[in-house]
Amino acid sequence: MKDNRGFTLIELIVVIAIIGILIGAVSGSINSVTATKAKKAASDLNALISQCRVDTLSGAPASTYLEISQKTDGCYGILYEGGTEKASQKLCGSGVTLSYMVGTDKKSLPLYLAFDRATGKFMSLENVKKGDATVLNAGTGNCTSIVIASESGSYNITLVPATGYHYVSR
Repeated sequence: MKDNRGFTLIELIVVIAIIGILIGAVSGSINSVTATKAKKAASDLNALISQCRVDTLSGAPASTYLEISQKTDGCYGILYEGGTEKASQKLCGSGVTLSYMVGTDKKSLPLYLAFDRATGKFMSLENVKKGDATVLNAGTGNCTSIVIASESGSYNITLVPATGYHYVSR
């Protein structure tokens, strides 16, 4: 009887197929992790925007605003009330990016949002100020959406400037 020490073609094809299936499963799970991070960031940011609006309309100090900024370890949402930090939340880390839209122009963070005390609508970017009347945003106009993007897709928080209404969509 002859001693064969090699692999048959069928054995090689089976091993390559198994490796391909494993690589597909791992890459799919990585994409779902970043998609979950983006969805959570959108949900958390939407909740912070709601909290800012409620605080403004419930008689909080006049300088209630929300800062959305990029730091070295991720994006943060910081709620200020009367010039002092009331709440801070890390929205996302690596793999997820945030930007915002003013009309059709895409802008980079930081972004400062505030609401009008009398009507509840979003204030235009140039009117968002600290307690000492310092204008916080570099641009002018109304922010119409915030984009939370990952490799596997993006979520939008649509802002309706005239009413203060906002919602998350895919």
